[in-house]
Formats: sequence, C-alpha cells, structure tokens
Amino acid sequence: MQHEGMALTMDNKTMDCKQCLEKCKAVCCGVVPISKEFYKNNKPCREVEEVVDIGDSVLLLTKNLTCPYLGDDFACTIYESRPDVCKKFGDETHKMLVCPYQDKDGRVRPRSERRRIERDVTKTTNNICNTKTPYRDWE
Repeated sequence: MQHEGMALTMDNKTMDCKQCLEKCKAVCCGVVPISKEFYKNNKPCREVEEVVDIGDSVLLLTKNLTCPYLGDDFACTIYESRPDVCKKFGDETHKMLVCPYQDKDGRVRPRSERRRIERDVTKTTNNICNTKTPYRDWE
C-alpha cells in the first residue's frame, strides 16, 4: 500500500480522494485517536472544542467532527507527518476507515450506501466519545 498525494494505492487499485473532495469536503477525515505527544507537537488549524482523553491517545473534537488538521481547502496540513491511523483511511480494514463516497477500488458509492456508512461512523464516534474507549483495532 502506498500513499501519494491524496491517492491511496493498494494492489494496483486506486482510491483517489481528489475525485470526490468537492462533494465530500473530506468528511472521512474525522475523529481519530492520536497520541498525546503528536497533539502536543502539532497545533491544529481548526478549533478543537473538546479533547477526549482515551489513555495514551486523545480524540480532538471539532464542531462538525472533522479533522482539526484539515485546511480551508480540505487538504491535510500535516500530510507528511500525519499519524499512522490517517494513512490507513480508505483501506476499509475497520468501519471507521471506510470512505463514504468511494470504495477502496475507486468506485463512487450510491447515496444509500453513503448514508449507511455515515450513520455507522457517527454511531461509532459517539460510542468512543461517550465511553472514552478507543478502538485499538483500527490504529
């Protein structure tokens, strides 16, 4: 698996984030566990409303639950040094790593599938925040 720009290449199949960015506004780049050390050393460019402590990691909650490191153009401002969990977005190894707009092969998802994925992500995010229990299997 390789990460080049905003394209994710896995076994000669490509999910291209730029293909959907205009519509999705990087909605999949949301609440992820990041180490406290990373947070301490990397100032977010979006306002963080709450920092949820989940042991050795934190969840940075913004108003709309998007990543606090996304710039105004929805591009990652820490791309070169982003956490490992961010590098896995789109690989579909965990429900929190599934892009609602396209599958890992680059197929654009129908609206019904996109809404189901968004509901799953919202439910899981709420569960993580309410129980302060990290999902270790996606890190």
